[in-house]
Amino acid sequence: MSVGKPAFAFTQYPYESRSITPDAQLEVTLFNRDLTRDEMLSEVQRFMVGCGYHFDVNEYITVVSDD
Repeated sequence: MSVGKPAFAFTQYPYESRSITPDAQLEVTLFNRDLTRDEMLSEVQRFMVGCGYHFDVNEYITVVSDD
């Protein structure tokens, strides 16, 4: 449940070279500490898309058991 304070933050820092564009910092802050594992994985995937990674429509991040 959100209590007004950040629970998680994901930050992507720009390259230190001016020749690489865009020179922008991306930060996603989640305020809900009660996310399920699947909800957290979804947020991580959304963050990765914001950083420029591509996922096909049928691709998603998941946890795999190595039994």
